[in-house]
Amino acid sequence: MSPYNYFPMNYQNNPYLQNYQQQMQQQQSQQQPLNSGYVTVRNEDEARAYPVAPGASVTFFNETAPFCYKKSAGTSPLDPPTFEIYQITKVENAKDTKPIKDMPEQKTEQIDGILSELDALKRQVSELQKQVDELTTGKDENNVKSVDK
Repeated sequence: MSPYNYFPMNYQNNPYLQNYQQQMQQQQSQQQPLNSGYVTVRNEDEARAYPVAPGASVTFFNETAPFCYKKSAGTSPLDPPTFEIYQITKVENAKDTKPIKDMPEQKTEQIDGILSELDALKRQVSELQKQVDELTTGKDENNVKSVDK
């Protein structure tokens, strides 16, 4: 008998080996996060209280507000779950929306408009400050005459 023929020819059909292989496949599939689908809830507290199995992830849709939540549990029961909040917005007409590549230009235009408004407000505040200073120091002759009368 050759030392290389230690295993019998039907070792692949061994029930113990097959059981071990099945257990290994189950452990490997458990390590991947599972998506348990979608659940409708009435508020955020209900979604936070919903139990999630270790390694699983559940998406919740709020029935009363335009929010959805994603709760994921770690692979270990000791890991704290993560909770993410997303706001849902409706796009009225997809043809009117600008492509994403045009968004930075739109943002810079908005920022330029805000900066020009801010400059105008600064000028108004400085003019008002000058008027307050004139009133409190009495430098304006018209105000001095009206006070003396």
